[in-house]
Amino acid sequence: MVPLRVPRALSAGWLIALGVVLHLVLAVSAELSPDEAHYALYGAHPDWSYFDHPPLAGWLQAPFAAAGGADLLMRVVPMVSWLITARIMIALCRRLPLERERATTDPTRLDRWVVLMLLLSPLLNLLGVALVPDSLLMPLVPAVMLATWSLRSPERASNWRAWILLSALMGLCVLAKYTGVFIVLGALLSLGAFHGRRLLRMPGAWLSAIVVVAMASPIVAWNVEHHWASINYQFAHAVGGQEWRIRSTLRAMALQLALYGLLLPLAVGRALREIARLAPSPAFAPVAEARTLGLAFGLPVLIVFAVMAGGGSSLPHWTTCGWVALIPLGVAGGIRMGRRVVAALALWQGLLLGAVVWLVLTGGPGTESGAVAISQAGVRAAGAQRNPVTDVVGWEAAALHGAGLAEQRRARGLVVMNWSLASRLAWYARPMPVFVAPEHNDQFRLWFGALEPGDSAVVVDWSQMPLAVPVGVNGFSKCVPIGQLATDMHGRQLAHFNYSFCTGWRTGPVDKTIRQPAGASA
Repeated sequence: MVPLRVPRALSAGWLIALGVVLHLVLAVSAELSPDEAHYALYGAHPDWSYFDHPPLAGWLQAPFAAAGGADLLMRVVPMVSWLITARIMIALCRRLPLERERATTDPTRLDRWVVLMLLLSPLLNLLGVALVPDSLLMPLVPAVMLATWSLRSPERASNWRAWILLSALMGLCVLAKYTGVFIVLGALLSLGAFHGRRLLRMPGAWLSAIVVVAMASPIVAWNVEHHWASINYQFAHAVGGQEWRIRSTLRAMALQLALYGLLLPLAVGRALREIARLAPSPAFAPVAEARTLGLAFGLPVLIVFAVMAGGGSSLPHWTTCGWVALIPLGVAGGIRMGRRVVAALALWQGLLLGAVVWLVLTGGPGTESGAVAISQAGVRAAGAQRNPVTDVVGWEAAALHGAGLAEQRRARGLVVMNWSLASRLAWYARPMPVFVAPEHNDQFRLWFGALEPGDSAVVVDWSQMPLAVPVGVNGFSKCVPIGQLATDMHGRQLAHFNYSFCTGWRTGPVDKTIRQPAGASA
């Protein structure tokens, strides 16, 4: 097959500019998503660490939260992270001997392929708009890979500054997310492959270990203070809540291919086939080492993800650091793939991105009308449809309206029935407290405390996830509907919020089996 040569007019700079425009369009067209709002709240409540993740996201968002917390401001960090990822990945791919004919390879050709790999991946683009801890791991992956590669030779391994740089970057990985340990593992595996047992005798390696542990100390201190709440939560999450099934793993991997695109994994496969074919050649040894680097950083997290997915305890973005680490391999394989294959894959992934933008700009496919448009709290009306755009539309107005109702009635705060509904209300209604019932340990309980016996609250129910309000022995003594608020976009109602004023909270865990609809009394 004829290798694809990306037109020179599509330089890396122009492709990066296209990515920036795409991210800005998405950033100004939607409110914060559930996860974004959660990590924005990290910035509004700076701490040494948090219930579900380490603190780096909160530390970086704190200045923007203090500056007012406008939606666009809260998206500066992920947009900059995507840009930095592109620049460092370009530097990494220029440094690595990805091809045997490196001396004759046009470096701008590699640059274009790097940006294409980032630009054509639907999820990597979304992480360049919506901040989650994986957005921070994106630039750290190529940075750690580059620092690790620089320590490949015994001569360079005596450079203390190089070791300090590597250890600082690895420490940031741990502060960003617990899965950052896979990046540290990738560095360890790569250095072990480069130096063998000599690695254990290198003072720089031991210095790096000390620095990483020291940088992780805020996480440890927070967990000691909170009875290891975060570690216990992560362990329970990793164990999963269902019997291990191969079909669950297959579904999760299929979703990975849809969200990250087919171009990168197929290009990686093309590069691996070349490794198998040319590995015995001495001239191929440096190229093989470079590709081993990508595998050491990329494969462990993907393997663990596949295993965890079988138990139902995986989320698609967990593998971000693994896919980003495989981009150099993808570049090496992509430049040797057939033109028609790459063009078809690029067109498909471009259409997916276009569909995402179209959904956000137009409000998605679903519309509420008739009985669906006025359904009551806790009731899913017949014919109701799920509209994904409603996750990022209407929540600011809903939160402010709910906060106003709570202030008028001198209620303790807002209440939702599921933690996934709490973050957007808590962010846009801040400093109004938001409580989650049934009560359980989570970050919102640490921030806002718990409802006290006799408390009153305004309960917010969302038509896209209607959940009955707990009324009875383990809940409120009485709930009265006090209004609705519709989410409108381009003249269409996409969803609506129901508000109930509930009084007489009764202490104790809520029993899900005895919930009653809003308006019922004990």
